[in-house]
Amino acid sequence: MLQLLSVPPLNFAPSMNTLLLLLQISLLPTGLLLAQTDQSPSFTAKQLQFFETKIRPLLAEHCYQCHSGDRLKGGLNLESRQALLQGGDSGAAIVPGDPAASLLVQAVRYNGLEMPPTARLPDAKVALLEQWIQQNAPWPAESARPPGQPAKSLQVTDADRSHWSFQPPQAALPPSQSALQHPVDALVMAGLQQAGLQPLPQAPPEILVRRAFLTLTGLPPTLAELRHWTQQISSSTPDALNETGFAALLDDLLARPAYAEHWARHWLDVVRFGQTNGYERDGYKPYSWRYRDYVVQAMLQDKPWNRFLVEQLAGDELPDSSGESRAATGFYRVGVWDDEADDKRQAEFDDLDDVLVTVGASMLGLTIGCARCHDHKFDPLPQEDYYRMLSFFRGVRRYENPEDKPGSATALPLQDTEVVRRALTPQSGEAAPELTWTLAVREAGVQPAETRILVRGQAANPAAVVQPGFPQVLCGSETATADSLLLHEMQSQSPLADLFPSSGRRLAFARWLVRDDHPLTARVAVNRVWHFHFGRGLVGTTADFGRAGEAPVLQPLLDWLAVDFVRQGWSLKQLHRRILTSAAWRRSSQTTSGHAPSVQQAEQQDPAGRLLWRFPFRRLEAESIRDRMLFSSGELNSAVGGQEMYPQLSGEVLAGQSKPGLGWQTSSATEQARRSLYAIVKRGVRDPVLEALDYTNTATPLTERPVTTVSPQALILLHGRFTAERATALARRAIAAGHLTAQIQLIYEQILQRSPTAHELQTAEKLVTEWEQQLPLEREQVSFRPDVPESLYGLYRQQLPQDAFLLGPREMWQYRSGVWGGGYEGIDVVDKRSGPHAFWTGGQLANGTLSGMLRLDGSVETATLLAQSAPAGAGWSGLSLTFDQQTSSIRLKFHPAGDAEQILAAVPWNGGNREWIPFRWEIGPEIRVFSENNDNPLLSVPISAEKLRSGRVGVAVWGGRLDLRDVEWCDAEASATPFALLARRSRQQEVAAPPGWSHYGGDWQRVSETHWRGAADRGGKIVRDQQPLTTGQVTVEMRMPAGKAEIGGLLLCVSEPKIGADNWFGYEVSLNIPARSVLVGDHRNNFRLLSQQAADVAVDRWHHLRAVLGTDRLQVFLDHQSQPVVDQALPDRLQGGLVGLRTWGSEIEFRNLQVQATGQPPTEPVVWPQHAVELLPETDAAQERRQQGLAALCRTMFSLSEFAYLE
Repeated sequence: MLQLLSVPPLNFAPSMNTLLLLLQISLLPTGLLLAQTDQSPSFTAKQLQFFETKIRPLLAEHCYQCHSGDRLKGGLNLESRQALLQGGDSGAAIVPGDPAASLLVQAVRYNGLEMPPTARLPDAKVALLEQWIQQNAPWPAESARPPGQPAKSLQVTDADRSHWSFQPPQAALPPSQSALQHPVDALVMAGLQQAGLQPLPQAPPEILVRRAFLTLTGLPPTLAELRHWTQQISSSTPDALNETGFAALLDDLLARPAYAEHWARHWLDVVRFGQTNGYERDGYKPYSWRYRDYVVQAMLQDKPWNRFLVEQLAGDELPDSSGESRAATGFYRVGVWDDEADDKRQAEFDDLDDVLVTVGASMLGLTIGCARCHDHKFDPLPQEDYYRMLSFFRGVRRYENPEDKPGSATALPLQDTEVVRRALTPQSGEAAPELTWTLAVREAGVQPAETRILVRGQAANPAAVVQPGFPQVLCGSETATADSLLLHEMQSQSPLADLFPSSGRRLAFARWLVRDDHPLTARVAVNRVWHFHFGRGLVGTTADFGRAGEAPVLQPLLDWLAVDFVRQGWSLKQLHRRILTSAAWRRSSQTTSGHAPSVQQAEQQDPAGRLLWRFPFRRLEAESIRDRMLFSSGELNSAVGGQEMYPQLSGEVLAGQSKPGLGWQTSSATEQARRSLYAIVKRGVRDPVLEALDYTNTATPLTERPVTTVSPQALILLHGRFTAERATALARRAIAAGHLTAQIQLIYEQILQRSPTAHELQTAEKLVTEWEQQLPLEREQVSFRPDVPESLYGLYRQQLPQDAFLLGPREMWQYRSGVWGGGYEGIDVVDKRSGPHAFWTGGQLANGTLSGMLRLDGSVETATLLAQSAPAGAGWSGLSLTFDQQTSSIRLKFHPAGDAEQILAAVPWNGGNREWIPFRWEIGPEIRVFSENNDNPLLSVPISAEKLRSGRVGVAVWGGRLDLRDVEWCDAEASATPFALLARRSRQQEVAAPPGWSHYGGDWQRVSETHWRGAADRGGKIVRDQQPLTTGQVTVEMRMPAGKAEIGGLLLCVSEPKIGADNWFGYEVSLNIPARSVLVGDHRNNFRLLSQQAADVAVDRWHHLRAVLGTDRLQVFLDHQSQPVVDQALPDRLQGGLVGLRTWGSEIEFRNLQVQATGQPPTEPVVWPQHAVELLPETDAAQERRQQGLAALCRTMFSLSEFAYLE
């Protein structure tokens, strides 16, 4: 045998090496290894856990394909310990306790033998096998079974059914309950009395008002609301409330959309709600937001919980199926989806497992997924039961990218039944109504494919066929008749069953689930509600009511609430009322200062407060903290429902993606101020604020959010950008309050809904005063830093506003994205020499001296000062002075418009060393650059007069932060006085569009009053804000220069304009110079070409474009021709009325733009006045320092426990 094991490797094909392995195993004496084994070994729980978590998955992944089921190469079966000891045709594969002597180890080590034949196992997995064999190959006890068949299923007994959660709940109250005692309190007090504990007294009324607001709506009350409701619920009786007032408070809160939004978020956690598919591409799920909105409306309407569950499981199969109930079945579609699965058959069952696991966690409180590969290790759930339950969902079609058509696998129409039928089966001569679609479940037909038990959960190893059935442990003799009826009546009852056929199996399962006598459904629901009110459920494991889960702390209370929940019509709002009117919920969370003996005893005996002797301390959820900041600053947008918004992401977050920005969009500041519920739930990228505060899992049911306390939370609350923006917004409001005490008072009222104590006021005044004193009194300092990574997904970059690429001051500066080049797979890469930059908008400067101080942090690659500059395409023209820390040089360059840059001079430079560097840049017939207060110039170079002109001052930086201070400009005239560019004074700045127009990307400049220029940009546009045009005509002359000519022209019927190539509704009428054509298209947040006709258009030529808009038609005339070049019908005409100009990849000049409404006389061309400026308010330096001090106070208060905790 030793000689056989030392056979040298042979260079045969893998299949030949496999045969050699089997041959050598067959030559081993059969009894040699069997004689050394114990036929009935015992193993510890730890050893069995090691096998189940490490070894069985390894064997299933790498070995079962050839050595399980009916495919037993060489007769070798690896599905049981007995089979491993028996080995192949003539020998054993393992020697328990001796890895070196085990042929299995020899094979996976490729030590003369090569298994698996296709690829060698990693060393770590080989080590696991050796460790397992060294432990005598632990394996759970199994009865013998034929190869390829699952282990004999466990038998469910009456003893199994006797587990508390498998028995129907009983609503029993303690005999000692008084007639006036709240049922919840009777049961709680019974538990406290049994433990010998005394509860804390009731919390003060103002605390209860705040508690009710935060637990029901996720938002605090305003100070006015707090005072009003405190007065309404207060009572003259000690430790009592005005119950009428408190009931009115609950009615008010439960009727608010904020309540529905807050509690919808709880449910979305449990059903693993996400709006993208996960995995590498993480594609978007269209219409997923409709499911979220369905949940919000269900909460607001107090839809009975049993109906709520049924609609999500089988809303499309109900006899009264509607668009709402069909949207509810988005439940099936909001999980992860692998769009390029290696094994599509296995992926199908992985998707069904995701559904079953989610149903188990969210509705049944059972870990059903643990029975997928074998009988459940703890609960009486045989593997057969898993597949019997799975067969209810077997007909569900696998997720696909939704299509708006009847044959879609993942979409259904939203309209009511009759509208859908008329649209899909129109009568002769009848116009079919247009349908709106939603993400939904679809089945392949009325008869699903058969369901088989899968050995080890592998789709490649099917065994016995099973029929739909409910878990045996929940099906006693008393429910047999009802269960049988449900299973025999399985058919869809939808009025649209002929158009969208399905099996009816899901409806049968849903009706079984919500039977009034079901032992789990109501218990799981009320326990989860209790969890969100008290921070912990009566059953601590909210998704596991089985044997491995925690036992209920107060089972009689849980059972009474479950029975009452059903009795009250499965009303969630009634359940809230029942809990919040109890003394248990109203208790104080604060122990008395004297720590009475009863309190000390309770803290020692029940420190976690599980017996409810006090109300628990708990932190707010991530969304509530973010929303509370917006609420405090006065920015919260309370709009309900609709499509998701996209929070702003920093460059560091974007850089973490393989394709930075892929699948992300931009939202306006108003949209970003919506409640966190409406933020896109993208599995591959998360909002850093929410992620830091423990919203981290979107792949599986998140039944209980972890609550951590880690340093990044404090940092993001104190120094994060989102926090800083909210603090600044609130500080601006506080400034108007007048003196410092009043300002601090307002901030406390906004953030904490109370006044500061005398000590707090003194501390806050000291903080603000010290902050003001630390700020420079006279120096004017600004900082610039890039806020994007060096590569961005192209479509995302095109959506970004120009000021999103560079962080810096907003007043008096115009930001531009800079030059980006196309890379691979849609990725754009920044040109760091001409990257994101900003122009000072205080005016045009000619010859003179630019001086000041600059400082570069260590991560800066290049920092550039611009002078006599102007936008040129995405870059700039004019003069630049670059400080390059990578090449340790300073370079002076000239940038001709539309031509390659010219290096005028360069000198070595030892870098900034993070210190302030004085600079002086003299611009005239000779350009000189001075540094370090040295009279000898670093650079001195003559320059021709044609390269000198008036232009803008600007800044560009890449890699890190550039600080500037004390920057001055002095004209070349001898009498000129220095002008402080950064001074805080009443100022004027140039505007980016004509008066009455709004700017949505791109760089637009005035050439003369009626002659304008738009720089080359991907979708930059300006739109007239008023005077909508319903019908009429728009004319303009336009010209595109050679080398920069692509597409551009007029916009009509515009509405909802935003920055971005396609972020708007309206019609586009453009010249397409490369295609020598005129095109008409519509934009509905995406572009659709309606018509494109050949036309005589060319570069460097003025073309006259006239668009005539009728009620249902759009005609386009070119160059004064009498016949339209495009005549386009508009059967579904957009209703917007704004007019605009747009450029796509081309620099375009426009002149003599005229807008004439039907029936009105001709108008004069639209004018852009020569001195169109925006007046900026005077900024007092002392006031600005005060504002920054108040913002620092706000940031500090946002990080307080009083802010982030319920109380």
